[in-house]
Parts: sequence; C-alpha cells; structure tokens
Amino acid sequence: RTIGASSMKVALGSLPAGVSLTNISSDEGSITIGGEAPNPEKVFSYLMLLEASGKFSEITVTGMTKTEAGNTIFSLILKTGE
Repeated sequence: RTIGASSMKVALGSLPAGVSLTNISSDEGSITIGGEAPNPEKVFSYLMLLEASGKFSEITVTGMTKTEAGNTIFSLILKTGE
C-alpha cells in the first residue's frame, strides 16, 4: 500500500499556529511525524484535526516531551486506510 496525496496533505496542512514539523516520513500504510509545539494543548488540537479528517484509521502518539525552554516535542504515527 502507498500513502495517498490527500492523507499527506491533511497531515501537513492541518498544523495549528505555532506547531512545526521537524521530520516526516512514510512507508507502507503509515506516516511518521515529528514536531514541536509551544505546549501540549497545541499537540492535542493537531491530533483532533487529524482525527476529524477521517483520513487515518489509527493515530498513535509515540512520544511527547517537554523541553527546557517549555516547548513540547512530539512524535506520531498515522495509519492510513489507503
């Protein structure tokens, strides 16, 4: 299975203000995303936007860490139905 352009567009285009992606990769049926946000609430709002899109069969938070500066580093795996 390959990742559809629409799933990638949702993953990249749904970023709330202040959230940036530091890496993104894809393999058969999943997209792995790493990013940084000013706080956990911004990460959760991003997750809710991804979930609401209906493009992903499973969304897993694989890591969430607070930096010394107070930002939140996060990593996600998005499983697609494509």
